[in-house]
Amino acid sequence: MLAVDVSRSNDARWLGIHSVVVGIGWFVVAFVGLVGLQASDALREWAGSWPLVAQGIGATILLAAAIPVAWPVYIAIGWYESGLATRIARGDDSARRPAVRLLRAQAVAFGMASVLAVGVALLFRGAVGSEYVLLAWLPLALIAALHICTARRLAE
Repeated sequence: MLAVDVSRSNDARWLGIHSVVVGIGWFVVAFVGLVGLQASDALREWAGSWPLVAQGIGATILLAAAIPVAWPVYIAIGWYESGLATRIARGDDSARRPAVRLLRAQAVAFGMASVLAVGVALLFRGAVGSEYVLLAWLPLALIAALHICTARRLAE
């Protein structure tokens, strides 16, 4: 019984952390990144000193976070996941299936965005500035993989 309670507690904690990251984390990344880059010359110079590939990866993360149309979706998903996390913590194992489905849907969305970014990188590989998009798919693929790992953890 104790092992089941610990597992529920850990799973609920992981899902709760994920709900916070999805619900407000993207907004925080976008706000701090965009405002910081606009307001601070030192931050712009520091980011400009990165290799072009790293600048492209950073820009991809900021762009994924900075789409205002997506913020209500992020907030809604975060709110829903926090409710599922609370249910799992209380011992309601019926909340696991919807949580796993939602995490897998998010993994598919980020996976598709990663494939699109790979397509753009291949399409523009000979163009000027192509270094920026060379590894733009990487953070999106990593986020998709983390969603899959979290879903597997909950499905066990």
